[in-house]
This record gives sequence, C-alpha cells and structure tokens, in this order.
Amino acid sequence: MGYNFKSLERKTGLPYAQIRALVRDLASEGYLTLMRGCFTEDGEPYGSAYVLTDDGFRALEAGGRDA
Repeated sequence: MGYNFKSLERKTGLPYAQIRALVRDLASEGYLTLMRGCFTEDGEPYGSAYVLTDDGFRALEAGGRDA
C-alpha cells in the first residue's frame, strides 16, 4: 500500500513540503521506492505512490532502527 503526499499531509498534520522532503530522504536511503501507474483494489488507476522496499519493511519491523 502506498500513500500520496496529500493523504500523508491529512494523516500527519505535517506541511506538504516537509512530507515531500522526508519521503525523498527515505527513498534516497533505500527505504521507499516510487511506483508509477498504481491501481486501487477495484482496478481504478490512481497515479503514483511511494511504497516500502524490503529494507524499509525490515527497518519498520525493527522499530525504525537500521535492520
């Protein structure tokens, strides 16, 4: 599952620019990757989203510490 910047803004209350910077930092560390051409569970296209990589998932499971 991925979230776009606007949905993260609503969920976290953080400003768009800060979310964008955080997501790009996580992507540059290899924890997220951009998926283009995503679809909803109903098969509707919704654009692109950043999603966890395997390294990101392991770090998340470890409580945010390097896995």
